[in-house]
Amino acid sequence: MNNTVSPRLVFFDVDGTLSAPSFHDGSRLVIGFPEESWHDFCALRGENSYDLCKPVLPVKRYAARRKEEGALLYVLTTCSEDVEVPGKQRFIQRCYPGLFEELLHVKSDKEKLTAMEETARRHGLTLADCELVEDTYATLLYVMGFGVTPTHLSLLVSDL
Repeated sequence: MNNTVSPRLVFFDVDGTLSAPSFHDGSRLVIGFPEESWHDFCALRGENSYDLCKPVLPVKRYAARRKEEGALLYVLTTCSEDVEVPGKQRFIQRCYPGLFEELLHVKSDKEKLTAMEETARRHGLTLADCELVEDTYATLLYVMGFGVTPTHLSLLVSDL
């Protein structure tokens, strides 16, 4: 561990990054639902919405290592409806206890940039001090254009 490195902020997406998606539609396991069905599922299941989801272990190891190196970790997830938040919060508490400072949620992937910028500002940092761990390539390319370090999920689960 190198304590001379200034603290960085590392933001982790939930769906497909921290969470291996697994939901039950009433008859079988599925990876998710169309938007309207997803809202109904989360409204019905509430904080139990993510109970069948599993952590992505290479991402969990990476998060633990970054925290050990002195980074502050945040969950940064897109939620089309606030009804998703309790399930994601419970999932993070169950599968990643003590790793994250806070769960931040935005309405669209592009809004992740604003959330990172606001969080960095609170810590007296800039976007250049931020890293986003994400499975959506387009989102990573977008934030990279503003100085954020992009880390695609595939880099953490491969043998590269």
